[in-house]
Amino acid sequence: MRLLILINLSILFLLTYYVQHFLITESDFYTFYSTQMSYEQIEQIMTKQNEWAWLGYVLLPIIYLLKIGLITLCVYTGFFLALPQKVKFIDIVPAVVKANLFLTHSGNGSVLEAIHFKVPMLLFPLNDKWDQNGTAARVVYHSLGLKSDLNENKEKLKEQIGEILQNRNKMKII
Repeated sequence: MRLLILINLSILFLLTYYVQHFLITESDFYTFYSTQMSYEQIEQIMTKQNEWAWLGYVLLPIIYLLKIGLITLCVYTGFFLALPQKVKFIDIVPAVVKANLFLTHSGNGSVLEAIHFKVPMLLFPLNDKWDQNGTAARVVYHSLGLKSDLNENKEKLKEQIGEILQNRNKMKII
């Protein structure tokens, strides 16, 4: 494993050296910056780059080792969690199963869950930019629930909730 890391680091150092000294040459800098800067400004940039080039060689192994460390941590965490004697899966009964009415933001997952468990909905789409308004419109069209607004007054909300609970048998959801 250590040999593989050393080989990878060596390749990274060689590639970095090649790019800095052969691939991106001084003429490339002059060509790129000549329309935007004077010759003296380009020289200053190149001087500063040459002064700080060593930093790239110092940071390269640190970044590479951090990357390997994070990947290793994720892999070992996965192995730890995958042990059969440590992990138990249980059936979780969604709260929607026992509900008479489901108040939702009209997200697709929530709506599908309510339809699956045959629970009427009072829908509160949160944003015009998402799919919630379209989903709420379809629910209302198919008589599976009513659309409301979070800014409605209490009386209007009570009226809508009462309408759904009274007409639950008439809704197509059952």
